[in-house]
Amino acid sequence: MYGERSLNDDRLNHALEIPRLAREEYARLDPKMRALCDAFAAGFNYYLTRHTEVRPRLLTKIEPWYTLAFIRFNYFQNGFARDRNLPREVQTAEIDRALADNVGSNGWVIAPSKSATGHAMLLINPHLPFFGPGQVYEGHVHSDEGWDFTGYTCFGFPFPYVGHQRRPRLGKH
Repeated sequence: MYGERSLNDDRLNHALEIPRLAREEYARLDPKMRALCDAFAAGFNYYLTRHTEVRPRLLTKIEPWYTLAFIRFNYFQNGFARDRNLPREVQTAEIDRALADNVGSNGWVIAPSKSATGHAMLLINPHLPFFGPGQVYEGHVHSDEGWDFTGYTCFGFPFPYVGHQRRPRLGKH
């Protein structure tokens, strides 16, 4: 899709065997997690069939294991493989450029004694890019099992992973 400039990324994807490992991982999932992946894929595909104005550049339908492949891709290729501590011969100008656009985060914690509500507060600014695989979208998940979670997630992830639960669960989880 991006031509010769992404050839090294394609080689890395091939070496990491992302599709094979994601399929195997999906086959090993417990039934509840597999149902989440199935529902996410079904919802995504349903959306595409109902919104014909959306013209995907690459994926016109997703399979439930794609979520696991994307998570694997995001962490291995965009994270671990781009580690600044790798030997220099592994690094390339493309990797250095990607790192320059994709680094940094900061967070703050406010103690209960310092907040007006008397509750602890955690704030984060993860410095995410506007484009590419680090791109995020906001979402809200409400379920009969007690989820009432608002936050953000990366495209391809089935549920928000940075955010907050409406009412924190107390006790054992």
